[in-house]
Amino acid sequence: MLKYPLGLSDFKGIRQDRYYYIDKTAYIKTLIENGKFYFLGRPRRFGKSLFLSTMEYFFRGERALFEGLNITSYDWNWEEYPVIHIDLGPKNYRSEESIYERLDEVLEDYEVKYGVELSGNRKNIESRLSRLIKKAYHVSGRQVVVLVDEYEKPVVDLLDNPELMKINRDILRGFYSVLKSSDEFLKLVFLTGVTKFGQMSVFSGLNNITDISFDFRFGAVCGITEKELTETFYEGIEDFAKRNKTDFNGAVLLLKENYDGYHFNEDCPDIYNPYSLVKALYSQKIGSYWSQSGTPALLANALLSKKYNIERIPGTRVSERRISRIDNQYEDPIALLYHTGYLTIKSYDETTEEYILDYPNREVEHAFLEYLLPSFSSNKDLDSESLINELKSYLLMGDCNAFVETLKAITAGIEYDLIPKVESERHFQYMIYIISRLLVSRNINVIAEDRTSDGRIDMSIVTPDFTYIIEFKINSSAEKALIQINEKEYYLKYQNNKRKIFLIGMNFNTEKRRVDDTKIQVME
Repeated sequence: MLKYPLGLSDFKGIRQDRYYYIDKTAYIKTLIENGKFYFLGRPRRFGKSLFLSTMEYFFRGERALFEGLNITSYDWNWEEYPVIHIDLGPKNYRSEESIYERLDEVLEDYEVKYGVELSGNRKNIESRLSRLIKKAYHVSGRQVVVLVDEYEKPVVDLLDNPELMKINRDILRGFYSVLKSSDEFLKLVFLTGVTKFGQMSVFSGLNNITDISFDFRFGAVCGITEKELTETFYEGIEDFAKRNKTDFNGAVLLLKENYDGYHFNEDCPDIYNPYSLVKALYSQKIGSYWSQSGTPALLANALLSKKYNIERIPGTRVSERRISRIDNQYEDPIALLYHTGYLTIKSYDETTEEYILDYPNREVEHAFLEYLLPSFSSNKDLDSESLINELKSYLLMGDCNAFVETLKAITAGIEYDLIPKVESERHFQYMIYIISRLLVSRNINVIAEDRTSDGRIDMSIVTPDFTYIIEFKINSSAEKALIQINEKEYYLKYQNNKRKIFLIGMNFNTEKRRVDDTKIQVME
């Protein structure tokens, strides 16, 4: 029986212990035949480490592990090449010695393996890497493969510490420059990370490196396509369907809404987040899995510091140049959101040569907005998930009074001292926008700026049994909001169904920085 490879990234262990494996080996052939130096940028938890591990065992000539996979049809000698695998992911780089400690650990293991004598300064990592590559080449008689996982982590970890970040950046710049000078001894070099970090100068030093992050041939090199999902995990989907009281197609739709939607170029097929997808199939329930493996604090801070209009994030148009790399610190919140996986390419405008970005799926959007909501409140410990779940339960039960009171409580926390009165309206609008997006679920549909024949409803919420029509006023009254709903007959478009209709008027007072007036009317 095949098992789910939860948190596993060792190709050999996955194959030997009969875990599910999505065959990505055909990409190795494409890499070998088209170049030598490569970079791949993908969000965290997207399978980069597993792909590097797959390449490592391939170049080590362990053919038995690849039986039944695509690469076995490739005319390859299956001889063992020396492989130097540098993984910078496991370390926390908050101290000055951390980067040297990690590189020393990695280099020493290979120095022992290939008989490199240690002498002089152990921190002279450039010289050590150069000698190691040459020694591995001469000992084996074959060119060396260098695989680097999370190549920029010692820099990205320190975006809030510019001084130490610069030190680590310069160390890595010198370390990676060895790869260019060692060209004749190298068979293949493959670097992965979240982004091309421009100021590290790796890509100017290695001027022949090929960035395949946006290459149409490698769109699905990491992650899982829908074809791979339905073919590889067929039995798992059936089990998931039974558990969630739906059929096979319904199960796929549920998984798609929550974990699919990534694209890494204009021709890329839909890509599922592999981490969340596997966790959902294993646990047989929809959950917020990927977001639990990291927090978007840096992203929230970047948006807030730039006073970015969060309502404009979906549909943002960008050039490839804007999102192909990050220069210096993360000054562009949109590029940062893209590289960390919170935004993805949804379409491409050939006339302007621009990508249109959006949240990839429900899991990612909800995780980010849940984290962002407390940033607009004086209560930084606001439990967004619990409060949103409360609102959902009240909406589904038809408890309009409880819904309104909870909504008032959430929006009452706009920071009085830190947010000027002139900006409090914007903060309130952002909070309402975030809440409206978080309420969307299988049984709750939320329409902002809901069009009618006589205007636009600020917000309509539709559940299986109830409809809520909400009008917001600023420095006015809830009564005037209700009058507008009735005069423009906003409810007419919802009267032809059996749902009970609630009309809600709410007024936000910018002086008090809270909702100070509400009124509810029930349509008989």
